[in-house]
Amino acid sequence: MGTEIERRWLLDGRGDRVWIHDCEKKDVISQYYVDVKELSFTTEGVYWNGFLLCKENFEEKNWVTARFRITDEICIFTLKGKRVSASREEVEFEITLPSGITSLPGLMKTRYYWRGVDNLLWEIDEFEGGLAGLIIAEVEIPSEEYPIQKPEWLGMELTFLKGWSNADLVRMLSAQGKS
Repeated sequence: MGTEIERRWLLDGRGDRVWIHDCEKKDVISQYYVDVKELSFTTEGVYWNGFLLCKENFEEKNWVTARFRITDEICIFTLKGKRVSASREEVEFEITLPSGITSLPGLMKTRYYWRGVDNLLWEIDEFEGGLAGLIIAEVEIPSEEYPIQKPEWLGMELTFLKGWSNADLVRMLSAQGKS
């Protein structure tokens, strides 16, 4: 079990998109979300629709988000806890792709990995489909107090605002019938 400490910003893609020109790599990502209440937490592991996702014995207490992320045909199952400031509990497992996940609410994005002058690795997500035009940058840091040299192209910080997580964006799309 680990703690993710992450800060996020909204970007304006109308200007020079530096992260595209200077990126270390890029990935095309599909993410699908399942309601945590649909998971079964047993002593053998975590199940969804009768499919064993991982052989870890977790309590179901603190998990608020369950996600399947597919990149280059690799599927990562992630459980996330409630965000407190910029931190949250997070666990990830590479799993066999379960059938039926593409029918879940989800999103598509291209992720660019860009290294800042302070050597922090930024992940810049350009969303597609119903979220086309939305660009969000995030950076993981070792502590909440860690100094960040912010690139000049960052917009409004989203870290402490409700409704801007990827799971929240998918819920919004689902409510509009667009995911």
